[in-house]
Amino acid sequence: MFIYGVATGVLFVPIVSFTSSAAPPKIALNASLVGIFARFTGFTASLALNNEIRLFSKSAVREKLRETITETNPQLSVTLLDIQNNYINAGSDIYTAKGASVAHFNKLV
Repeated sequence: MFIYGVATGVLFVPIVSFTSSAAPPKIALNASLVGIFARFTGFTASLALNNEIRLFSKSAVREKLRETITETNPQLSVTLLDIQNNYINAGSDIYTAKGASVAHFNKLV
């Protein structure tokens, strides 16, 4: 957002001012509206691109993690039993411990 603010102050405001002052008086208002619309479109596109890149990188990391945690991984059963034993040691019964451990593991993954 800081970079966008600097770009607005350094680029868009002078460009809109120059365009509207160089335009004939009849279309000066339209020229400034086009500049404001370009600024809004650039801001919206930058937000969309930023969010898309963030979601893509987050999903790529999550998918890579899911590829490494499979049912053939011998560490998976040990991890599930360890989480389940932690819930059992905390005073939960076996069914509550199983449900809580599965929910906890899904939250981790």
